[in-house]
Amino acid sequence: MIRFVIRRMIGGVVLILALTFAAFFVANAIPQNKACIVMVCTSLTTREQMDETLHDTGLDRPVWVQYGTYIKRTITEQSFGSSWSGMALDPTIKDALPATVSLVAGGMLLTLLLALPLGALAASRPRSLVDRSLLTTSIVGLAVHPFVLGIGLASFFHLLGAPRANYCALTKHGLAVPPTFPGQSFGPSSVTQCGGAGDWAAHLAIPWLVFALFFIPIYLRMIRTRFVQVLGEQYIQTARAKGASETRVLTTHALRNALTPVLPMVALDAGTAITASIYVETIFGLPGLGHLAVMGLSGEFFGGHYDLPFIVAIVMTIGFFVVILSTAADIATALLDPRVRQRTLARVAT
Repeated sequence: MIRFVIRRMIGGVVLILALTFAAFFVANAIPQNKACIVMVCTSLTTREQMDETLHDTGLDRPVWVQYGTYIKRTITEQSFGSSWSGMALDPTIKDALPATVSLVAGGMLLTLLLALPLGALAASRPRSLVDRSLLTTSIVGLAVHPFVLGIGLASFFHLLGAPRANYCALTKHGLAVPPTFPGQSFGPSSVTQCGGAGDWAAHLAIPWLVFALFFIPIYLRMIRTRFVQVLGEQYIQTARAKGASETRVLTTHALRNALTPVLPMVALDAGTAITASIYVETIFGLPGLGHLAVMGLSGEFFGGHYDLPFIVAIVMTIGFFVVILSTAADIATALLDPRVRQRTLARVAT
């Protein structure tokens, strides 16, 4: 198992390197004057000054040389460094992580808490009114645009007295607001006093629900299909013949095998979850990585220009969490299903 984990981590590192190199390659293919992104160009700026700026920053070198230099500096200094515009990237990403982690973790947990019982209920009564109603609702859920769903639920719950959604720190006192100009921090300089688990959950409850509704239709249908397959297995029939109640059959005998494909899917959906978090963070003003990515890619931070170190730092951060979650899901799947564990050990041995 240890060898399997090591192999998966090596594969994850290769994946992160491939993703970040792709970001470098695409960004370098954009026809923009990189010198005028790094420096302020005016009508008096000469070509010699631009060339000197490109040479000093290494932007006149081939893309693979620029990428190798960036990766080497990131590893040796254990830091993302600064953006082309001079913004320190480490504190910017660090300030954005708590909101995104809180949103994604709580949203995925709520997704499973709702999708598992609903999927099991639909599978236990196939082709019944309950089953067809749940499947129809899931189709409608897939068809509704995330912005429509988010804005509609936010307005509805606000009319019922729910607090204005924003990020309220779990341990620190402070309600962070998204930055509006380069250099503005996500931290104490831009907060309104609040704090604690109660405020944290109250401000994230509606975003968690909106986030979960993005994924519940997909997970409900997958879990239902898996439960239907498992409930047709011989050992399930044996358990029923021995007098086990339907609840015991579902929760004790069928649940573990039904969860086997779910855990890897949760990990693989980590990247999709970041995409979904962009919608949610935009709707509710959460100062997370999704909001940060939108501002960075739109050029809002940098006067309408893209900033390559900023973009690569976000891609690398997201890729790191996807790899960690994917590896953890593979390990959990192997522990849940002995057959998967045996196949894993057989592959490692060869």
